[in-house]
Amino acid sequence: HVASAHAARMAGLEVELVDVDPQDGIMLPEHLTGEEVIVHLAGQPAAETTPNTIEDCAHALGSKYSNGGHVGTQGLCGCFSFYPTKHITCAEGGMLITNNRELMEFARLFRGFGIDRPPQFRSKPGEYDSLFVSPNYRMSDASAALLIGQLKRFEDNRQHRIKIARIYEEELKGVVELPSWRNGTSWFIYQIQTENRDGLVEFLKKKEIQTSVHYRRPLSQMSAYNDKFTGANSQRFADTVLSLPIHQGIMESDAREIIQAICLFKNS
Repeated sequence: HVASAHAARMAGLEVELVDVDPQDGIMLPEHLTGEEVIVHLAGQPAAETTPNTIEDCAHALGSKYSNGGHVGTQGLCGCFSFYPTKHITCAEGGMLITNNRELMEFARLFRGFGIDRPPQFRSKPGEYDSLFVSPNYRMSDASAALLIGQLKRFEDNRQHRIKIARIYEEELKGVVELPSWRNGTSWFIYQIQTENRDGLVEFLKKKEIQTSVHYRRPLSQMSAYNDKFTGANSQRFADTVLSLPIHQGIMESDAREIIQAICLFKNS
């Protein structure tokens, strides 16, 4: 997604793109220097992180590394999304986590006009300073209340997604290309690859099965980044990838109907 690259550009940095694993779209380790924005795509945890890595965890709430640690905890910081389509939502916004105290203190200032102290820590009403110019990124209390209720149900949601992913894996093997099964995956989306992707999308749509494409264009095909290198794997992944429904509203019977429709298309 453009969000990861845009953040670097908006901070005044240049962006260098790298190619991905052709099976799951995760950035290839051999191209990394240890100071990247790593994307945990579709809930699949990327393996390569360093203390200087910024972790894009927008798809990966509940995803864990092979050592059991939650994604976002091994790099400099982890950035999560609460957009309406994500595992949990507060309508918009997100969350940053970090073990770096200096970054934490900066982020707390940056999210609220650079103001140095919240009301409860002011010695006199209205007594505060703005240390630098920044926007207002604070989450509203109403949004936080919406999010807290979903957090309590999140583990049940995650286990349901894993169950549906297993059904897809077992029954679509040999029919389409399937993602690698990385331990600790939270399955935000379940991505398959097929050469006639757009034909399959239309076929499923006629059967009232909604699918999505994450993502149809590599970043290098976006106007903002069209001077950047495109790896062959990235281009093929974009041309063939398709996301199947896997949210908590998809029952086992629904998943099998989707599988049956895909098999029918492939055999037609």
